[in-house]
Amino acid sequence: MKKVILFFLMVFVFSTVFLSAQDSAKSANKNTAIRCYKLAESCMVGKDWQNALNQAELGLSYDDSISDLIYIKATAKINLGHSKNEVIKIIKEAFDKNNWISYSQTGARILYADLLSDEGFYKESLSVLDAKPLLFSADAEIIRIKNYYRIATPDSYNQARLKINSSRRVYSSDQRFENIFFLYELMLKKNAYLEGESSKYDSELLEVIANSYLAKYPNYNANSELEIYAAFFAQGDLKDRLISAIAAKGNVQSPLFPILALTNEFYSQEDAVLKFFDNSKNEINLDLLEVLSKQLTQAPAIKILIEKLNEFGGRLFIDCDSDLQNEFVVDYSLGRPIKASYDSNNDDVKDLIINFDYGVALDIKYSNPCVDIEYGAFPAVKTIKFNDEDCRFDFLYDDFIFTPISVIADPFISFYDISLSEEESADFEFYIPRMDNDKFTLTKSELMTKTVCVTLPITERYNSVVEYTLLQGQLKFAKFFEDDKQYAYCDFESGLPFTRLVDQDFDGYFETTEYYDIYNPQDNIKYDDNNLIREVFSLVADSQNIYLKEVRIDRNANAICEYTEEFLGNDGRIACWDYDDNGVVDLRYKKNPHSEENPSKSEEVSFYNSKGDEIVKMILLDDIPIQLFYQGKEIMIFAGKNNNFYWLEEELSADYEEEILSKATQITQEGKITLLKVKDKEILVIRVFDDYYCKISYPSDPQLLNPENSENKIE
Repeated sequence: MKKVILFFLMVFVFSTVFLSAQDSAKSANKNTAIRCYKLAESCMVGKDWQNALNQAELGLSYDDSISDLIYIKATAKINLGHSKNEVIKIIKEAFDKNNWISYSQTGARILYADLLSDEGFYKESLSVLDAKPLLFSADAEIIRIKNYYRIATPDSYNQARLKINSSRRVYSSDQRFENIFFLYELMLKKNAYLEGESSKYDSELLEVIANSYLAKYPNYNANSELEIYAAFFAQGDLKDRLISAIAAKGNVQSPLFPILALTNEFYSQEDAVLKFFDNSKNEINLDLLEVLSKQLTQAPAIKILIEKLNEFGGRLFIDCDSDLQNEFVVDYSLGRPIKASYDSNNDDVKDLIINFDYGVALDIKYSNPCVDIEYGAFPAVKTIKFNDEDCRFDFLYDDFIFTPISVIADPFISFYDISLSEEESADFEFYIPRMDNDKFTLTKSELMTKTVCVTLPITERYNSVVEYTLLQGQLKFAKFFEDDKQYAYCDFESGLPFTRLVDQDFDGYFETTEYYDIYNPQDNIKYDDNNLIREVFSLVADSQNIYLKEVRIDRNANAICEYTEEFLGNDGRIACWDYDDNGVVDLRYKKNPHSEENPSKSEEVSFYNSKGDEIVKMILLDDIPIQLFYQGKEIMIFAGKNNNFYWLEEELSADYEEEILSKATQITQEGKITLLKVKDKEILVIRVFDDYYCKISYPSDPQLLNPENSENKIE
């Protein structure tokens, strides 16, 4: 009893020491991670973003559960120019782990809410800010205001204005509130002007806020850009004084100012157009270009605008949903699009990129899924390639029309019957891309009905593909390639079953013939799970129940198969070898199909003479020989002392076996009888796969050793 107590006491002590050591190591790692956090925090305060990131990642290598380190990592990355898509995943991980060592999560919530807002999740962004404890700060209010403007309903616009009206008093020195107010209200004013309803978004509250900010202008020391914003909301003499004051500062570089100056004719229309393009420096906001164009009424100014646009070689920014973010960025050459990128949710990951030839789409690259579309003559698709799967669909001219994007004439930058001279007038249209479908949702099954050729990767060989040819959606034939060299083909013209011809050694002769068919699952017969069948031929029959039925190999093209194999299902098969290529089977192997009632492995091996007569037949059960027949007569089998060694009719000692096995490497062919001289006896040996069957040879035995059923005699 004392021994038992002592044993359990020792177990307890060692367990305590082990767990204590584990806790000690864990505590040391956490302390190191916290020290890294303090250093990273100091770097972040000093805006040393790279070192902040380095310290945060070092700390996470010691303890990856600390949310504060994950937050600093996210903040550093967003300031180092990493994509919002990457950063939002990092900051979300901080909240998922929810293991904060700092007393406040304010900074992390602000960053998360701001990213959610920019990516279009306005209500979710508000929820992050409004969750308990409610965040109330200048940063939080700015994000709330952005969300309300971006929700874009009459009620949300009013909510945004109410927030600004209260915040301008609480945070009177924070110019961000004035800036965000004028930016979004200018966007609404622009939309209303283009829609022909200039007062659509006006309200008393809007006027109160605008007047409160206008009260401090003109101001020589004011931010010129902010002063330009404010001037759009001024009236009468105040507006004239503001425009004059801004111009008096000199060197006004904003492309918005020429548009403002046109409202009180401070600039002529010709000067306004010239100033606009000078100030834009080949980077133009479409909204401003549309407003400028709509303001022009005089032919000389319109002519200058047309000339500028015809030779425009720069970048056009398009805000598709009035959130003050540019979803479309379009590069132009000679007034026509040459390249465009589209980011639907402003996460810094392009949903698609389009290349143009003088305004006509050449190709489109989607990022998710990773698909490339190449056009023949737009909108007729030439090829569609799934890059992640290395799968390609080819189309004949006009067989497949796909238009996720249109290039249209902008209605606000189009002029008709414009007088270019006394004798000449003309029409002008400025073309911009329009997104019709930013998501690629077409399935391979849909594409199969239109394609003329499909190329799919397969795993049968290294770097191998299969190339299908179709006609009106029906498969005709397929070619198989390894490193661009064809090694197989098959013809589907006759339907199912079908055959595949294979050139195993690239000698130009297709020596292997494979037969495929479809089985009925209700028959409860299971066939081998073959990658080639699953990946390739399932597409042929539009079925997962296709199987390899038979294989035949004729290596010397004499119409005689040296090898055939038939697949019976449920792991059953029949294989035949013709070693001497005389058209008669020399060796036949059968593995019987198993079943639930009889799960044992049952096999039969038979050897034949040149006339096709069965000489030897062996039956095995679970790899153990249980019956042997010679010319129809059953022969007793005894297991030898060595593995894979058997005696027929009578057995000898182990030293005989050892000598036989030492000479076994000289037996090169299965099924042929070999006569070995072992000590004082002659032994007949036959090899079947890895097994050796031996019989003592007596003078009275029938003549077994002859050219038809023997290989040689080995001394």
